[in-house]
Amino acid sequence: AIRRPGNPNDREPPPGYDIMMAVTDRGTPSRTTTKGIVIKVTDVNDNKPVFEKSRYEVDVNEDIPINSNILNVKADDADEGVNAETDYSIISQSHGQFPAVMTTLR
Repeated sequence: AIRRPGNPNDREPPPGYDIMMAVTDRGTPSRTTTKGIVIKVTDVNDNKPVFEKSRYEVDVNEDIPINSNILNVKADDADEGVNAETDYSIISQSHGQFPAVMTTLR
């Protein structure tokens, strides 16, 4: 049995192990053979995306042209592959009827 410290199912870090195993018989003389074993720990979606900033705030002039970029946000996810891909969307709005455009970015 191979045991890992901490959470035994967490891929971050390391993503795997290279192990050299040996087996010895009980004969006389005893014989031994070795074999390399690669254990790859696959990722599960166990991390939430984290925004770069704790709060985003922007002032916008009332005469800003339609479709103007007013804010860039960034979030990272410590998972790997498809589990690290992120989608952005506006899920609520306040302060009147600001026209929200739902945009998905990758």
